[in-house]
Amino acid sequence: MANIPWGSGEPGNDPVENAGWVGNNRGICDVNGDMTGYSGDPMAIICQFAPLTWNYLQRGHGLFTVAAYRIAQTNGIKPACILQCHLSVFCISLAFNPTTSDCQIYVVSPEDPRFSGSITVNSAYDWYIRDGMEY
Repeated sequence: MANIPWGSGEPGNDPVENAGWVGNNRGICDVNGDMTGYSGDPMAIICQFAPLTWNYLQRGHGLFTVAAYRIAQTNGIKPACILQCHLSVFCISLAFNPTTSDCQIYVVSPEDPRFSGSITVNSAYDWYIRDGMEY
């Protein structure tokens, strides 16, 4: 849980918000611990600590050959690619090609031995792994 980001505008830090929940495609949100005022939606309360910022460390070169591991593929500058990963609660790593501006964000890490066999080594792509996601 420590690597799921806060949702947009969270934490709101209202005086009565003393608990948290995970919103679908939103991240962590702070909520009232007695669950009043949330339109009857079922929720489970969690405890969470997250760093104020994440780092994305460059860790080699390549990209995944399995499309199912890819959350998104876009073109843009490297900071936009990193932001896209940062805003996804599921993003663990990304591959960025600074020549073509190809950005691919992934739900798995190239350092995870379960997925390392699906890597194409390619010096044109820089791997970045969200800190705390090392294997």
